[in-house]
Amino acid sequence: MTIRWKTDTPAFSAVSFYAESDPGEKLISGKSLAKTLEHEVILTGLKSDSWYKYTILNDQGGVLLENQTMRFRTSPEKESKRPLIFWAMGDFGDLSSAKYIQNQTN
Repeated sequence: MTIRWKTDTPAFSAVSFYAESDPGEKLISGKSLAKTLEHEVILTGLKSDSWYKYTILNDQGGVLLENQTMRFRTSPEKESKRPLIFWAMGDFGDLSSAKYIQNQTN
């Protein structure tokens, strides 16, 4: 799973996450070595067909963002009969420049 977010000022990236079935075991992933405005943390070691909650942390390890909707379910095993439902979206910009207009047209 890849978690992405932006900040107004440069900061380190860190995410705390845990399986909903085992809330006592919190894992921290993706602490960056450089400050950035565009954050991307890849969560690894996830179990299939499981729900996870995550929290975005600030530079000191405190909570930057956390709420009940910050959760995801991993895909089922390949042999599973459970349907896979997903939502994909992108930000193609606006009509303020030729670059964005071309993106939207494509």
